[in-house]
Amino acid sequence: MLLSFMACAATAQQGVPTRYYDSSWQKTSKESAFYYMDIVKNGTVYDCTAYWMRSKKIKSIGSYADTNFAKPVGLNKGYYENGPIEDSSFYHENGKLKEVWHFYPDGKLFVHASYDLKTDKEKTEAYDEAGKTIGNFIYMREASFRDPAAWREFLAENIKTNTPVKKGADVGTYQVIVRFIVGIDGSVEDVVAETNHGFGMEAEVIRVLKQSPKWAPAIQLGKAVKAYRRQPITFVVEGRGKKSKG
Repeated sequence: MLLSFMACAATAQQGVPTRYYDSSWQKTSKESAFYYMDIVKNGTVYDCTAYWMRSKKIKSIGSYADTNFAKPVGLNKGYYENGPIEDSSFYHENGKLKEVWHFYPDGKLFVHASYDLKTDKEKTEAYDEAGKTIGNFIYMREASFRDPAAWREFLAENIKTNTPVKKGADVGTYQVIVRFIVGIDGSVEDVVAETNHGFGMEAEVIRVLKQSPKWAPAIQLGKAVKAYRRQPITFVVEGRGKKSKG
């Protein structure tokens, strides 16, 4: 997910306290929060309202299909802190972006982008503040490695899958999840384990990810931005010989 895009989780309406986020939309304490969020269950969807922490003004309003909040539903809106609308997005039933309008703070149109599910094609129109068309503009693109196969090959060649065996882990299957940032220059930064199985597994995945070749950075509104990625790796410790597989 791009850093400036909202990620949310259930709030007090569902028996879970209000959630607080830093400027990169990562969970944080109330004292360190840049945004905070409320969510209300509404039939089969979750209505999510985010606020600027310092001013308590609305940052965004949107609905999601489930508590993973990876599938937006219908119309979602974002606002500048001083009140004007920043963007208005409408999503297909499968959660993919159908159409979005992004505005300058003075209300002038910056970007109009659309995605056609039938043709699998995107169309983007962008304008500078004088209303002149900006050519070859990319509205949004996720951070990516050169291709998925090459990334799997990099992991397979470098992760020492017998690590938990050497460290004495019990027989079983362990899924390690590590989060990292792809920087604006494509480098891998801030590698952090989200799991804590131990026996050297998280440390091994972190070691390898820190050696990653550069990625293609995420693009948002025509500019390279930092983006979070999550990498799961499964270690299997077997009975006889305690072999493992990555």
